[in-house]
Amino acid sequence: MVTNRLDCRRVRWIPPNGRIMDSNETILVPGVLETLLSAGLDPSLFDLYEREEADGDVSIRKVGYYTAGGDYHVETIGDGYSTIFDVDAGFDTSSSTVFLYDLSRETMVQFFGVERGVPAANWVRITLDPAPAPGEIEVYVFE
Repeated sequence: MVTNRLDCRRVRWIPPNGRIMDSNETILVPGVLETLLSAGLDPSLFDLYEREEADGDVSIRKVGYYTAGGDYHVETIGDGYSTIFDVDAGFDTSSSTVFLYDLSRETMVQFFGVERGVPAANWVRITLDPAPAPGEIEVYVFE
């Protein structure tokens, strides 16, 4: 949860494209905010987020953060020809958060398809185009 402690303004670093917030307005940002910001294309937004939090311009309350006991699944995919991958996370994925990391480019994958609960409740279906090389993509699924 993010609370704006300044006058009404646009908070540029709130994913995906910033947001206008009134003074003392609180919003819920789904997902892990630090991960969303570091995965973005503009690294200066993460720096701005850290500076505003340190200066007290915003207050951050972390809700439902993943701890050592939280459910998550990490798997490496890619075979050079397939564009669809079914990943068994081992838990219900109906409301899961999915991130992909390109190991060859050392960056987050920005554009991919994801279907939660397909082909079964504990699975996610990932669609990539073009087909990733063998072992090129790391899939992170958080409950």
